[in-house]
Amino acid sequence: MASAWLIQKAQVSIGCQLCESGSTIQWNCIDCLLLMCSKCKQIHMKFKNAINHKIVDINESEPREYSDKNFNLNEINCQDHAGQACCLYCKDCKQFICFKCMTKVHKGHETLDTEKYKFELDRLIKIQRETKNKLCTMALFNFPRKIGKDKFGSEKKEVKVKQSHLNFKITGQFTSDIKRITSVSSCSGDSLWIGNWGNEVKHVNLTKDEVQVISQFTISLYDMPVTSSDNILLSVGESSLKNLNEITGQLSDSKYNVAPMLATGVHVTTDQKVIIGAITQGAGFTGEGKRMVIVMDKEGKSLTEYEQDKHNKPLFTFPDKISCTRGGNICVIDRLDGSNTDRVVVLGQAGHIIGVYSGHPDINYPFIPFKPSDILTTTLHNIIIADKSMLHILNCDGQIISYCRMDFIGIM
Repeated sequence: MASAWLIQKAQVSIGCQLCESGSTIQWNCIDCLLLMCSKCKQIHMKFKNAINHKIVDINESEPREYSDKNFNLNEINCQDHAGQACCLYCKDCKQFICFKCMTKVHKGHETLDTEKYKFELDRLIKIQRETKNKLCTMALFNFPRKIGKDKFGSEKKEVKVKQSHLNFKITGQFTSDIKRITSVSSCSGDSLWIGNWGNEVKHVNLTKDEVQVISQFTISLYDMPVTSSDNILLSVGESSLKNLNEITGQLSDSKYNVAPMLATGVHVTTDQKVIIGAITQGAGFTGEGKRMVIVMDKEGKSLTEYEQDKHNKPLFTFPDKISCTRGGNICVIDRLDGSNTDRVVVLGQAGHIIGVYSGHPDINYPFIPFKPSDILTTTLHNIIIADKSMLHILNCDGQIISYCRMDFIGIM
């Protein structure tokens, strides 16, 4: 089955899979895995067994990672027989079918059960991801690659990189009395929250000529994302994330709590999930105790915990700053010992490591270790890492694409 991303990027001509009229596809049903035109989207939404299906714009959709945890044919209702759960996938007709379908219309057709369907789908997704990575790389540079192993035993790709041709330009410059700004979060208006790891947090407006302080507080800060409702969540080295009353300056416990561990970095996703780094109190860089990343819903209920890889080895030493791609990959700055090179770990939606980045020899010389200070993701699924006066630009799987020297334009 062709993916939405590959159709968009490679501009392959494919018609609607519902009406089969050749109409241009615009929508993707995540549950049915159908690519549809705008007209059929409206029809599909009226199906009784598709009322709760998730339909997304193909420009925003990426393939999910399937596992025993999140996919089963029995969870799909048959489109032809009300009340019947699907049990097979018909390769000849390219649709999910129930037992009644199999004995009538689809008798003698080549079919796949859940396990065979997932195996085939995972194979196609792997091919697609590899193709996507090649397209992303070819769009910028043709890099020679050398395969090796990093000190964690993960596959490491050394890439001969070139500096990005992107044209960065300073459009405004402002002065704050905070000596070193370590956190910046933007609100829906024109205001910002800025702070440092010490004890300063400020809510400011950037005007044409100056920084106007709306409010300021003395708070021991670790991280501070802003929610869609412009509420600020503060990680202050305790188990609970804090809400800040901007009028009184008082902190109160939020609904997000990782007790008995301590919260580190925090990220709020576009669908309002909260991703929190957490460590056992006193663990530091010792490698002892628990170190994990926890995904919570907007009510503070824990949905997923990422602690160990498939070999039962810890995923992290000290999970610090966190971001997330629109496709669901979780990107974590992992502090290793406080002095030497750190790394960025990229997790797929099934919790497996799909990429580890520890800097690059063309950028990070032996006397310039990779010490990332922050991380974010773009709408084009790239990962951007701030490392002193350098920006490392990775694709969604954690492979380097390019870099930018910000000191060349006066940003240190």
